[in-house]
Amino acid sequence: MDAGRAHWFYVQAGERRGPVLEAELLALVRSGAVARDALAWTEGMATWQPLQATRLAGALVPTPPTPPPPAAATFPPIQQEPVAERKSRIAYILLAVLVGFGVHNFYAGYMQRGVLQLVLWCTGLAGTVVCCGVGAPLIVGVWIWGIVEACTVALDARGAPFRN
Repeated sequence: MDAGRAHWFYVQAGERRGPVLEAELLALVRSGAVARDALAWTEGMATWQPLQATRLAGALVPTPPTPPPPAAATFPPIQQEPVAERKSRIAYILLAVLVGFGVHNFYAGYMQRGVLQLVLWCTGLAGTVVCCGVGAPLIVGVWIWGIVEACTVALDARGAPFRN
């Protein structure tokens, strides 16, 4: 009898099964339906033996283990800078026109410009009070400077446009 056409019997769950062709038995083992150490017998064998001890042992190539499913891709968390609220253009203009001593620049984040305007305004105020109005032109100059900025400045100190 042709070895490929040989009929095999095997034991599964305590029951004798078969006959099956050699190719079928090998397929059952490879699929995991029949264990490699299951007892088997075919014509010409003296006793039942584990499949891995029979002449089929070389054909019982262990199936590669199923790889685990890929883990969900994990990426480091995105470090975002906190989103600062955009400054109001109307508030900037009103502070420049009505208050006039650099407060609008503090509001928009232009600290150096705001400090300079505040110092000049305080100097003008002191000159006005102490020297009978001599510092008034300095106060008016700082106020006009603020109005010009209110008309021309469109971005805050971070470079973000004002909201309307």
